[in-house]
Amino acid sequence: MPDIREAGYDDLPTLLAWGEAFLSFHPLMADLPKDMASIEAALRNLIDNPDACLLMHNHGMIGGVVVPIWACPSQRIASELFWWAEEDGVALLDAFEAWAGEQGAEMIQMLKIHGVRDVAPLYQRRGYAPMESVYMRAV
Repeated sequence: MPDIREAGYDDLPTLLAWGEAFLSFHPLMADLPKDMASIEAALRNLIDNPDACLLMHNHGMIGGVVVPIWACPSQRIASELFWWAEEDGVALLDAFEAWAGEQGAEMIQMLKIHGVRDVAPLYQRRGYAPMESVYMRAV
């Protein structure tokens, strides 16, 4: 089991490299110019935000936030923003789910990028159900 911890400022060089790798892997974002200063600002925001998490181990990271559910603000949902792992990715998911529970989230929302690894079977084995699909295109 990898040693999972909250990321800090000292981890930014590693996190930035993984962020760039994640964006290069994404079907629609691979060809976009990467603004590393903006990526760093977003990572710093996750580190500083008490309603966010940025968890990592030696092979990857996962980031997310807990926010009120728009239609029922007394309930909270943990929403994954990104998940990148070269190995031991499920350990990061375990840690994210535990963090969500500690934050009082009643629901967890995980993303699925179409056209890359199919994580749907993993999600379904863990009790997730598909709810919506997002469609994107370049303009």
